Amino acid sequence: MIKLLVLDIDGIMTVGNKLYDRSGFCCFKFFNDKDWTAIKLFKCHNINVCFLTGDDFNLDIAKNRNIDCFLNKESNILVDKVFYLDILCDKYNVTPTEIAYLGDDYFDYNILKAVKYHFVPEDAPVILKESFNVMPFKGGENLVMKFYEYCLVNNLIPDLEIQTKIDLLYDFDKKEKF
Repeated sequence: MIKLLVLDIDGIMTVGNKLYDRSGFCCFKFFNDKDWTAIKLFKCHNINVCFLTGDDFNLDIAKNRNIDCFLNKESNILVDKVFYLDILCDKYNVTPTEIAYLGDDYFDYNILKAVKYHFVPEDAPVILKESFNVMPFKGGENLVMKFYEYCLVNNLIPDLEIQTKIDLLYDFDKKEKF
């Protein structure tokens, strides 16, 4: 069973496109609202969800949504995401066999390899699709919601009665700023 869901953001929660201003700074990204609902649904099942991203643009978004966000960039240098595995295991009291990771890029390869439940979208690079489980959906197009449904169908998470889910969704929604 999955006890922790770790998500890359760009290419998973978004299609991977960014809008930059004239000075070269990212000023917009587009997210799919159903994926935010899916994150809350995972939380309804007492499954922790966090982000592991190299883009500090995502920090405030995560904070407003009450989602832990780990930035794998130190002093403007990216650190291999797999180095966060022990930190994640300690913080959430899980083992790598209880972690699901959704990633879409070469930067995700080593952490995908280190966890039991490793998934990539259909638009990931070929090397990732050859090495990990492929979700038949593209990043940013309800991928997290589709993964939630996949987890239910494949008994990777316990199911809940629909009204319980709806009540819990409203409770989680009240705690967010968006």
